[in-house]
Amino acid sequence: MGNNQSWRKTKDNKSFIETEKYLKEKVKIHSGTPLRLCLIGHTGAGKSSFINSIFTVSRGQICDMSTENNDRLGGVGTHVFRRIRSGENDIFQDVEIFDSMGLTESLGSDKVDGIKMEDLKHMCEGRIKPGHTFNQDTVNSEGERKYQPHCVIFVISAETLLEIENGHKSVLSQKLQSLHSIVPEEIARITVITKCDKICSTVTADIANVYSSRKIYEVVDIASKLFGVAENRVFPVVNYVNQIESDAIFNVPILYPLLFALNFSLNRVQVSGTSSD
Repeated sequence: MGNNQSWRKTKDNKSFIETEKYLKEKVKIHSGTPLRLCLIGHTGAGKSSFINSIFTVSRGQICDMSTENNDRLGGVGTHVFRRIRSGENDIFQDVEIFDSMGLTESLGSDKVDGIKMEDLKHMCEGRIKPGHTFNQDTVNSEGERKYQPHCVIFVISAETLLEIENGHKSVLSQKLQSLHSIVPEEIARITVITKCDKICSTVTADIANVYSSRKIYEVVDIASKLFGVAENRVFPVVNYVNQIESDAIFNVPILYPLLFALNFSLNRVQVSGTSSD
């Protein structure tokens, strides 16, 4: 792969502006089919930022739909199983996105130690209701699977992937490696790699380089092996964090995982009979 050769092609190699328009039209097709997406990842991965970025792309303005955890403040971010519903003005309607507590290095059981694997399992099975406080509220393990997601989105930072590749064995890496076994087979799954601008200077300089950067392709390969998903289900993004205006160059990498998550969710509804109610 040459320095300027893209490892992933956008639609017909069109410009980012043209590709953004194409992807938004594709996403709109799903309007009217109730679908549920659930984000799982480590603390500081940018799960809430990704949710906000999705809605920013949809509405054309910076959105604050989910509380973000500032890395400089520490902590574990989301404590409550939060449901964010799309609105009538969104390009993806009748979609529910669930934000979960992050995984941490800790093996403890206290709520500041990140989500427990047992809670994660119940969440993927749809037994946890919105408003549930992780590691605190009890779960009816025999309850109905009303909130089971149609697609799980694994969210991991590019920096964490490089640490794992460089031999940094930790409790967190072990938890991440076990995620694919926790998610039921009937649920689709994709992976989103955040903070790609933190590991690659060419992407820092221009987000449009995200599909031609060798460094980014390297972490895509690492994520594919870590989560057991094909490379075409791994999506590098840069979330809206510092920006104050929506931009097509940011939007295209964000729209691709959204579209695939919706496509795969609909596939699972049609093939496996998973309820969309």
